[in-house]
Amino acid sequence: MRNSIKPAEKIKAGDYPDVGDNVYANVATYLDMTCDGGIKQWFIPLVDINKHSYAKIIVCGKEWCEVCGKKGSMAHNRRYVRWLPKIMEFESMRYLIFTIPEELRTKYRTKGALTDLGRRCQEMLKRHGYERGLRRWHWFGEKIIKWHPHLNVIVEGKYLERGELENIKRDWAAILGTEKHNVRISFKPTPADMAGCLYYVTRATFLDYSWDIEMAMELRGFRNMVVWGKNKWSDDPVWSLSPAERQEKAGEDLDVKAIENIIEHKCPRCGEHLIAGTALPVKLLELQEHKSLGAGYYEVLTSSGPPRLSDDVKKKLERLRMEWLIRCAFSDKNKNRLDDTLYYYLN
Repeated sequence: MRNSIKPAEKIKAGDYPDVGDNVYANVATYLDMTCDGGIKQWFIPLVDINKHSYAKIIVCGKEWCEVCGKKGSMAHNRRYVRWLPKIMEFESMRYLIFTIPEELRTKYRTKGALTDLGRRCQEMLKRHGYERGLRRWHWFGEKIIKWHPHLNVIVEGKYLERGELENIKRDWAAILGTEKHNVRISFKPTPADMAGCLYYVTRATFLDYSWDIEMAMELRGFRNMVVWGKNKWSDDPVWSLSPAERQEKAGEDLDVKAIENIIEHKCPRCGEHLIAGTALPVKLLELQEHKSLGAGYYEVLTSSGPPRLSDDVKKKLERLRMEWLIRCAFSDKNKNRLDDTLYYYLN
């Protein structure tokens, strides 16, 4: 269960004295600026030359966010739907988990070390014949809150022969520099099994930044959804999920193809290029007739599309956004500095 162990008291920007370039306050601001931390929702409007219009809700995507960190959240379902078309090309699937001995985990506390280890594992699997696959790190286990990075890998294949598994274990141990280390593997033969496994792999595991503040900051901007096998993907699915099955797995009916097109800035209706506009408050989207495509993507059904805003309205929106950003950077303890900064920037 999430937060089953009470986390340490979270740091706040106002807890630190002003020392000019307040690094600690900046750290606190980044960690606490989440969808559950008072951020108002905005969306990105997208439109093509035929006036087909869509919208993408903006989310923070941080794993410790009370909103984005939940299973079935927009952030989770976006990761899931991004990879679902890939595994739909697999007749059957192998799921491997590469763990790191506890005594070696301190070596893997930088983005560079984790990226390099993931790449070396990938190259090792390519030598074993896996020309395409997907990999993603989980940072913590489900029961013990301790830094425990383990690499989840999804590849195509049926049951693994014991000899082949032992060779993979040996090569992984060689990469780590140990004599022997375990690799867990399971076989997913059915579409439901494959989709369920993917849903598990794409979930969040860093559910509270106070579990490891240093790594919460270090992983900022880390690329944790890696696909390999350029030119090895056909985009031709060999199985599909019914709307009921999609609803069961993700908690909502995901229009996988439409979302995939929007991610590629391609209109799901006509294939024309979608042009992204300036971020707008979600309230404007709610004023229009729209249909959910899942994962925070919407098709705008009104023929006029997202409203074209006058320069005066754009300036007012930019002023509101600037005020919101400034308020996020200050606590109540620094109210005088907040008032001075608002006056400086907004007058």
